[in-house]
Amino acid sequence: MFLPIKGNKTAEAARSFLNALHKAAPFKIRTLLTANGREFTDWAVVCREKDASGSHEFDELCQALGIEHRLTRTGQAVP
Repeated sequence: MFLPIKGNKTAEAARSFLNALHKAAPFKIRTLLTANGREFTDWAVVCREKDASGSHEFDELCQALGIEHRLTRTGQAVP
């Protein structure tokens, strides 16, 4: 089990978590699904367009690690 707890919701904390997970995982992480928070994407904060820019620092780390970063859909009820 891998469960480091971070004290805040920042891009730096998200990157730190992903780096630690990447090192600890006994397998290749191919895809990562995250919420649309500022710590993961610039979609709602900067772009306000349909898609994220892909230039957020968390996106860049995912790209460097060969991980596809997907975002949850917004505005949909969870069953």
